[in-house]
Amino acid sequence: MVKFLLLALAFGLAHAYAELGGKWLTTAIAADNVDKIEKEGPLRLYVREITCSEACSQMGVTFYVNANGQCSATKVIAYRQEDGKYRTQFEGDNRFEPVHATPENIVFTSKNVDRAGQTTNLIFVVGKGKPLNPEQYEKLEEFAKEQNIPKENIREVLATAIREIKLNLLRDFVYDAGKGLYLILVGGSEKWFSCDQNQWGKWLHLALVGGSEN
Repeated sequence: MVKFLLLALAFGLAHAYAELGGKWLTTAIAADNVDKIEKEGPLRLYVREITCSEACSQMGVTFYVNANGQCSATKVIAYRQEDGKYRTQFEGDNRFEPVHATPENIVFTSKNVDRAGQTTNLIFVVGKGKPLNPEQYEKLEEFAKEQNIPKENIREVLATAIREIKLNLLRDFVYDAGKGLYLILVGGSEKWFSCDQNQWGKWLHLALVGGSEN
């Protein structure tokens, strides 16, 4: 999990941080206080986009959170500190840093101290819309162990969403580019996919009906 650091050493920080900007989707999250990342947990963040400015001394993160069955979009601006970590405020004080970056995935470590003073150590994995493969998941388990996070506390956010759709016995669906994926389930119940994001909806649409992304 040192690929980002090696990239920075080889090509310079500007090149390394340039790899971070773009459209990203939450793939997996792990935390030592697992309640924080369960469904509707305050730190279960559905990342949508990462931006960098001022040579990436400022990082913007756009994400959704799901509370009381409602999704809300949030954007925070984090500022790089002298130790290289970023700091921002959301559900308390947060310090985070990228520790691994490829064109397909970025891994962040993060520490949140909430308003009650509780500290939570986290790992966020963001990607381009594909669940982790077995090799990637095994590496995540190893890294979680290094961070003193039990492997049982890993939550595969994207894979879980796909499984839920299949287990709900999908009868039909409508994909709306502006809203996401609308599900019509056996028995007549209907709902929008939780915290739909356009790219998640597009990817799930392709997964369910087949085809290729243009």
